[in-house]
Amino acid sequence: MSIDIFNEVRAADVRDRVRCDLMQQLIKFAEVNIRGAVLDNDHRRAFAGLIELRRIYAGLAHVYPEFERQVEEMDGEFDRFIEAGRGQLLRWYVRTRDPDEVRELGEALEQIIARGGWDDWRAEFELALTEQMAS
Repeated sequence: MSIDIFNEVRAADVRDRVRCDLMQQLIKFAEVNIRGAVLDNDHRRAFAGLIELRRIYAGLAHVYPEFERQVEEMDGEFDRFIEAGRGQLLRWYVRTRDPDEVRELGEALEQIIARGGWDDWRAEFELALTEQMAS
């Protein structure tokens, strides 16, 4: 069996270039959809961007195992972020009329509740409904 060194090197270069281009796109996505949203004081968009970025990384981890570490690190930070903002997320869910937002926020809230550690979510939900009806 002969090995074609030229093609092996070229294939490795293409894979590296694809990863580099992909990382540049992810950085651009984070700059626009997370950092930019925070600077615009649009925390809902920042949260949605963070969720989407995590989904992208999780998908990439299936193709590139080296992304698994980033997903694990992101999950740890994401959990802290969610715990701090879950009440606000619940109020956004109650206020929104956009069907896509209702679906996405509902999915996020289901995951947060399923993880446990938010024993009073029903009381917070009732409070959010009461606040929404009063406004």
